[in-house]
Amino acid sequence: MAYKQHFIDWCSGKGGTNRTDFKWVFRSIAGTSGAMESSIDGGFKLSASSAGNSRGEISFNDNSRPFDLQNSVLICVNKSETIANVKNWVGLLRAKAQNDDFGQFGCMSDYSSTKNSLNTYRGGSESNTQSSRNMDTDWHVNKIDFSLGDVKVYVDGNLEITKTTDLPIGNAQPVFWINGLTSNSTEHSMRYLEVYNK
Repeated sequence: MAYKQHFIDWCSGKGGTNRTDFKWVFRSIAGTSGAMESSIDGGFKLSASSAGNSRGEISFNDNSRPFDLQNSVLICVNKSETIANVKNWVGLLRAKAQNDDFGQFGCMSDYSSTKNSLNTYRGGSESNTQSSRNMDTDWHVNKIDFSLGDVKVYVDGNLEITKTTDLPIGNAQPVFWINGLTSNSTEHSMRYLEVYNK
């Protein structure tokens, strides 16, 4: 459901790859698929093949960018099936091309082989901050709080990161991303996502 500038998806019920009733559009860049899981509380799952650098996403496909990168909150319940050689994250991006302002959090093993990371980008400058939390394959509640002076990340209610560099600006859309960086297959699942302007 979407109410003006408040978006919620429980990742259940109807809706296949393109969950048009929720504004989502699935995009496979290379070797990925997306579908609702048939298991209880399985949510929506993105899968990347073992072809190498398989990647894809669900986003609003640049059709709508209702969320302020300096005054919004994203909450996601998600898990990565593997943590080695992956770049599986959730966040807010101004454009799906990913060369515009963004803030994203998750398992990004190209930045750290063990820790979850927050990556931000503003006007050509990008930086990464690692959390103290080890990557794992369990479900977690991840919250990204975008403000004028910082971006904060909470995992399961605990503050993990406060980042004050390369803070993104502008209006953005939620993106749920999968990327198998090598020839390993991977899956990234989401069973709840909420985004709102504060």
